[in-house]
Amino acid sequence: MKDKSKKSFDGLLIQVLGRPFSRQLTKILVKTNITANQVTFISIFLALVASYFFSLGDYTSLIIGAIIFKIAYIFDLSDGELARYKNQASNFGAWFDDFGDRIRESTSIFALSIGLYSLTENSFILILGTIAVINLFLVGYIKSPTLAKVQTEAEVKLFGYYLGWTETTVYITLLGVVLNQVQYVLWFFVVIGFLAWLKKFHSIYKSHRNN
Repeated sequence: MKDKSKKSFDGLLIQVLGRPFSRQLTKILVKTNITANQVTFISIFLALVASYFFSLGDYTSLIIGAIIFKIAYIFDLSDGELARYKNQASNFGAWFDDFGDRIRESTSIFALSIGLYSLTENSFILILGTIAVINLFLVGYIKSPTLAKVQTEAEVKLFGYYLGWTETTVYITLLGVVLNQVQYVLWFFVVIGFLAWLKKFHSIYKSHRNN
């Protein structure tokens, strides 16, 4: 039987660190009455819970948040797999999944900035967090299929392997949290996030300028 859990264009990080976990979850969920959209809702809820722990700032809370954050991401991968298995794919489901990604990214990053601010009382941290969230929203908006139905050239690659922006944000966040280097996570999304949406915009412009 064809493996419906895998998209035709999975990034390297998803293949190595995501799908092995989400496939096991999907095998369980496919035997239940739960829908793909309900799985997306669970993913969003877990991401919000993770963000709460991130906002506390102490290392124990960060680790708890990281574990929940990873579980939320596994559910996020599983919703698409479940939709393909149960033939529940829809335009709303695709939008809801994308909406969930934006919620997870923005709340987690800003929560990390709140947590770091609570420890340092440096208001510049909140400015970094705000800029990082704006960059993430711009990347998400520009790559949205409602804006441009093209595959841009602005994805993250490593040794020629496609990584994908969404999973890159997830694992950069997790790495920074586990290493207790939240400030570098914020700087990553301030600098690399800006370059990412700028490159995506340029890629889309080149694809459409003659249309």
